[in-house]
Amino acid sequence: EDEVIIERYYATDYKRLNFIRGFKEVFTYKNFFGYWLTWAGWGVATSLLIGMIVYVAVFLLQQSPTFVMIIMAIFILGAMISVPIWLRILKKVVDSKKTYLIGSIALTLSLGPLTFFQTMIDMIILVFIAGFSMGCAWTILTPIIAANLQDDFVVKTQRNQKGILIGGLAVLCTFVAFIDDLLIATVFTLTGFDPGLEDYAALVASGADVGLVQIGIRLLVGIIPMSAMILSTIAFWRIYDLTHEKVLENKRKLKE
Repeated sequence: EDEVIIERYYATDYKRLNFIRGFKEVFTYKNFFGYWLTWAGWGVATSLLIGMIVYVAVFLLQQSPTFVMIIMAIFILGAMISVPIWLRILKKVVDSKKTYLIGSIALTLSLGPLTFFQTMIDMIILVFIAGFSMGCAWTILTPIIAANLQDDFVVKTQRNQKGILIGGLAVLCTFVAFIDDLLIATVFTLTGFDPGLEDYAALVASGADVGLVQIGIRLLVGIIPMSAMILSTIAFWRIYDLTHEKVLENKRKLKE
């Protein structure tokens, strides 16, 4: 363990933060709220996209579930290839907020067309593009923006208790999972789809409206995630105000 952390743990003058007061500070902290909204939108969008791929493969493309592994590999490949490119864009733009907004807009635009793909090749290309755009969040959102957010919180509160931010985010993660499940359950119920069906033949034999079921799956893999990203991107742009200048100012204050 780091000596500073050990000394802090055993220090008797370390002021404990009341749980209720701590979470009140977090939830009224504007930049955290802006960060959480964009993180929530990104979480809903990515969870829906990844979660629906198996249904797309089986009930739209009429492929075996193993085809999902190919699609996911292409998605991850696109994200991995994009990381150095997003870092280069960040160095050129010199602003993590602006860079993330570029990536967020790119991801938003890449999700919509997934609803309208026609062939396996279309799907593979669109998933690669979505993965490439997704790489911006993996590169910027958590490693850089979250760190800047924690520094700003310390400067504003004059307390090095950043863990309360992480705790607040963890609590709100459950809300994101709830929204995800609610959207999927609502669409599946409205379209009469039984997600326990094994394959396309079983879907046809079930008597469900196949066309309606397929529309529901298409919406969940494209338009609905895109809508979540639109709302979260606008929220981040309007609420989160940590520009490059403010980040540098916070780092200077922390060194004092």
